[in-house]
Amino acid sequence: MIADKTTMPTPTITDGRDPAELITTAIDEVLHLAATWLAWDGRPVYGDGNVWTPTKALRRVGDHLLDHLAEVECMLSGLPPIPDTWHGRTVTMEADWARFTEVDLDEASSRLRRLGQLWQACLTSLDDATLDAKRDEAWSIRQIAWHLADIVYYAHQVGDLTHHPAASSDDAAFVFAEWDRRARAGHVEGLLSLYSADAVLESPLIPRILDQASGILRGHDQIRPFFEAGTRGRPNDLVRWHRRGHYHFDGRTLIWEYRSY
Repeated sequence: MIADKTTMPTPTITDGRDPAELITTAIDEVLHLAATWLAWDGRPVYGDGNVWTPTKALRRVGDHLLDHLAEVECMLSGLPPIPDTWHGRTVTMEADWARFTEVDLDEASSRLRRLGQLWQACLTSLDDATLDAKRDEAWSIRQIAWHLADIVYYAHQVGDLTHHPAASSDDAAFVFAEWDRRARAGHVEGLLSLYSADAVLESPLIPRILDQASGILRGHDQIRPFFEAGTRGRPNDLVRWHRRGHYHFDGRTLIWEYRSY
């Protein structure tokens, strides 16, 4: 049994569709949405009375698939399932706040597709009588498979982030102030958290610090070495911080200057 059964629909009615295909199709939809989460800006998404992040949504999808797979295997083997102690969607763990990168997407894809393959191997080996057999008050195996077709519920809590809204003037003011504070403190990860996963950073210092021709960096993996190198080079008597408090912001691009004297 799993705690989030109270949220996802109870599969009282099923039809003749392949239960294994229902699960693999649901996994495909989850991963399709997850591919848009590279644009996640680190702020929580609120849905169904809970806090959601990309990592939390994928954690719940994986837990759901694993929990019910163990339940079905126990049913088939005549073993009692482990009692439900999941905290489910009601908790948001520290790890759930991690930024969501291409590597995270690749790992989630491998994990969920393999779980889907395990479900396919299990369900295709069962005949209709076994799929529909009732066991006390528990759902039939076919009903469990139908229930798992709704794992996309978790992904929909984060949603499609392809077209996330433009930043506000308050967001721009926050980044302007925090960039300076975190840079002075040498807080590399704090600086990176101010940038989206696909951010573009342009600076005349990039070619000099990183010894490259281009002054443009794209994404966290390129931007991080620039911040790390700059932090290693301080304190430095030649470095002076001069800002007049002015910046330009057009809803997408934020520009300011550190003047030299």
